[in-house]
Amino acid sequence: MPDALSPSPQTDASLDSEGPWLKKFFVGVGQAWQKVSWPTKRQLFVQVLITIAVTTFATTLIWGFDTVFRFLIQTFVVGS
Repeated sequence: MPDALSPSPQTDASLDSEGPWLKKFFVGVGQAWQKVSWPTKRQLFVQVLITIAVTTFATTLIWGFDTVFRFLIQTFVVGS
């Protein structure tokens, strides 16, 4: 029984030439592309706004913690 991780037996000629496997690959890509559920313009707009808002919030939060800890370290550790 062949191992699932071992490569399938192919000849060197089939690996070097652009045979039917390449066509099957692109046909499969095209079929998968058609199955994609693309967002509407409104959904995309809302998702972009949410991403910008969450990124801004996280950045501000990290900046705030950094500022507080820098002040505390400079005041109590370095200033001693």
